[in-house]
Amino acid sequence: MYLAISTRPDILHSVSKLSQRNTDPHVEHEAGVKHVLRYLKKTVNWKLNYMKSNKAIEGFADADWGSDPSDRKSYSGYAFVLAGGVFSWESKKQSVVALSSTETEYLALSAAAKEAAYINKLLKEMGFGQSGPTVINNDNLSSQSLVKSPTYHARSKHIDIKFHHIRQMYSNKEIDLSYISTNNMMSDMLTKNLHKSKHVKFSKEMGIF
Repeated sequence: MYLAISTRPDILHSVSKLSQRNTDPHVEHEAGVKHVLRYLKKTVNWKLNYMKSNKAIEGFADADWGSDPSDRKSYSGYAFVLAGGVFSWESKKQSVVALSSTETEYLALSAAAKEAAYINKLLKEMGFGQSGPTVINNDNLSSQSLVKSPTYHARSKHIDIKFHHIRQMYSNKEIDLSYISTNNMMSDMLTKNLHKSKHVKFSKEMGIF
């Protein structure tokens, strides 16, 4: 858990899921832990790498709908990149059961927007405030439409008001939304376990190598 939170976001989702069974582990969970440990042993020299760049902070937000079979709740994840590497990331089970993929992606965007607001305030306090909104990439156009067009939608009226702050942030130009294909969504590895080639690809994009 210390590694996942501090320097190795590439294992965060697996560690997050396994940690839920600390009190009642089964054989399959022990096998999962051994798999993570073998992966860490093989990549013991991997670390976060940063390098000078002229790019502004960029966020990536993603979600996996109803991925937990025990309670049908979804996982959301976000990552913020600066200087060629991630410096803020999260993989977390959502607090509510989403009724659609649009809703679960909307909640992921909401969580990323809150983190973007914190990052912007921190940088401004340090004297490094950036001009213009923070771009958050997402691979779901329907969830972006809910943010950009905050009108009444019968299919989304059940979404709690606490998640709608993102609409105000967008209208105030604190954030901007950009579409990116799922194949290029690095935060996908924070919501589900991927096959090797994709996992390695996203790890390198996060600056982990």
